[in-house]
Amino acid sequence: MKKALLFAALCCFGVQSSIFAQESQPETTNEKEKPVYLYFALGANINSGFKLNDKLANAGFREIDEATPEFALGFRINIPDSKMYTDIEISGSFYDRNDGGFRTQSISSSSRLRVHYTIWENKDFMFAAGGDVSYTSYYVNLFSRNNYVDLDDLPNTMNNSHVSLRSGLFNVGPSVAFGFLRDTNFPLRINAGYDIGLTNGKWKSDFAYVDNTVKENGLGTFYVRLALWAW
Repeated sequence: MKKALLFAALCCFGVQSSIFAQESQPETTNEKEKPVYLYFALGANINSGFKLNDKLANAGFREIDEATPEFALGFRINIPDSKMYTDIEISGSFYDRNDGGFRTQSISSSSRLRVHYTIWENKDFMFAAGGDVSYTSYYVNLFSRNNYVDLDDLPNTMNNSHVSLRSGLFNVGPSVAFGFLRDTNFPLRINAGYDIGLTNGKWKSDFAYVDNTVKENGLGTFYVRLALWAW
């Protein structure tokens, strides 16, 4: 009887020790353990040059820079039992320059789907490659300074001080990713890719008819971003 009670006590102690060991095991943040990750990214995009720049230069406006800083927010979705993963991402950039009596302001925003295959990985590093599909909207505002405005005659004094233009491009292109510090509390990933504009990207305006417009089809844009995991 004493042996049976001793055996039961040992079993209970063993079970409790096992449960405590599992609960006290430190949590790892390895990026492969969760199916979905939110991330923030900072970087830059460099385009091959807007055709609109020729029009701006001829009119005395500052051309839109080819390189601009960019911010992105996205979700990485790991595909179970696969080396594939998907990013769903939105990004934006802003440009504002003054030149003499003129001001050029440009805003862009993109929605992106990225599909990658993990070519090589270990607990600390990874390398993946694949492709992107994205749509980018461009907005350009042109301002002239030293204008005269008469509040009693607004229709005749407000027409020429501001021009608003917009364009949109559907893009496809290759991309790669390099991940490091994967088994730490702060895993990082570098995304880089090249977008090729497929649609015509004609410049339009919501406030006026645009004559002698240009198209941005074929515009190439290289991007590179450092992604920081949020969870």
